[in-house]
Amino acid sequence: MLHWTIRRAQVSDLKLVPTSSVSRFPVCSVIDYDHNDYLVATYGKGFWLMNKRTYSFKPHQVINAAIKTEFSYGCKRLSDGRILLQTNISPFIFDQKSQQIIYFNQAYVRSDNVFSAYEDQSGHLWLGTGLGLKIFDRNLKLVHSYFSNTDEENTICSNVILDIKPGQWVNLLSCYHGSRPVFLRYYHQDLQLYTTGNLTSKCVWNTLP
Repeated sequence: MLHWTIRRAQVSDLKLVPTSSVSRFPVCSVIDYDHNDYLVATYGKGFWLMNKRTYSFKPHQVINAAIKTEFSYGCKRLSDGRILLQTNISPFIFDQKSQQIIYFNQAYVRSDNVFSAYEDQSGHLWLGTGLGLKIFDRNLKLVHSYFSNTDEENTICSNVILDIKPGQWVNLLSCYHGSRPVFLRYYHQDLQLYTTGNLTSKCVWNTLP
């Protein structure tokens, strides 16, 4: 039998990250980058590397030079090891091994703010953007793109994906043009969204470009 000892954290346990220019901007997400660093996504200063031992920051020169924006909403490690970058102009895929940026088809993303992202068990990418909910396959081909409708209380524009239960439902937090946030649950089957659990009322989705 294992015995665990739990103690209160002491002041000496706390470490302060050294002040730098990155500390003046919101940190959206942090992921494990490699043995030495974390990758930090900020809103206003792009992507940074934070050393795990010294907690010092340095900008990620390759990513920041390629994506040409300083405004990000986060980053996420995908199941194939690549990194999904969420920005205010487009999603991007960063291949850490080759240090290359992979671009989504701009006809599909159209300067989208990518607020959230989810990779399902099949490798499909669900992106919550300012222009609706978009689903891409492993090859970054757009499968479905759901736009907002005329009902402000039932829109999927400017949404954040809270969670997805494969083959059952997707929960969204939606904010329509600055209105109060609205919790939405859509049911899905074969990547099709429905407004009812009996799968009779299919959501309207756009014609792919």
